Amino acid sequence: MKINSIPVTKMRNEEHFAYMLGTKSNIQGVSASTLGIEPLYKDFDACLAEEDAALEPILKSTLTDEITEADERRDNIYRGLALYVEASLHSPTPSTAKAAHALKVILDRYGDVRSLPYEQEYATIINLVQELDKDANLSALPEAATWVKNLSDTNEEVETVLRQRWQQTGSKPHYNMQQVRKNTDTAYSKMIEYLNASFIVQDVKDESIVRFVEAMNGMIAQFKQTLAVRKGYAKSSKPADDKPE
Repeated sequence: MKINSIPVTKMRNEEHFAYMLGTKSNIQGVSASTLGIEPLYKDFDACLAEEDAALEPILKSTLTDEITEADERRDNIYRGLALYVEASLHSPTPSTAKAAHALKVILDRYGDVRSLPYEQEYATIINLVQELDKDANLSALPEAATWVKNLSDTNEEVETVLRQRWQQTGSKPHYNMQQVRKNTDTAYSKMIEYLNASFIVQDVKDESIVRFVEAMNGMIAQFKQTLAVRKGYAKSSKPADDKPE
């Protein structure tokens, strides 16, 4: 018996808070005392309270939806560029395939930037675009330069809306959110690691604990499905028709 893993860093802010709130509710259903995690739960609950406070101004901002939409456009443009380079690898023209390979090496070095927090993605794309623009192979692919320019433009659009939100809220809440989420994740991981370790060394017969694990894994399965659907959508979306934290 064990509590399954889930990539909490892939969740959006609202999803992350909802998941952690669900974890809190599941723990309260059996009690931290019964689970033997009272000190760990106390730390987790304190971190969750800070996350709640940090999330509030973000949710109240009228620009939150606009930021999400701009980020999706940016992510779709990045995906389109990656797919275009990937397709060009199979070009019947040797020089085109060779140029595509050189550009793919650059893209691979930066990794999938879409999973990064807003500001980190912004800075990474700036560096990526600068490196691609300097590479002579860019001109060898007819549409590559257009994709790169569109990526740069949408990247600046995201940053513009983010700055508007900072002015609106009088702060930079996403920086705070990034740190408090990390704190919550650490506290959560300590609890789950302790519980899973205890399940290995103990023959758990308490029905309330068994139900707790079942409830956690049921919730984890639901959130994993949400993440999988989004990932699938991002992969199948057509960048030309459209588009994180």
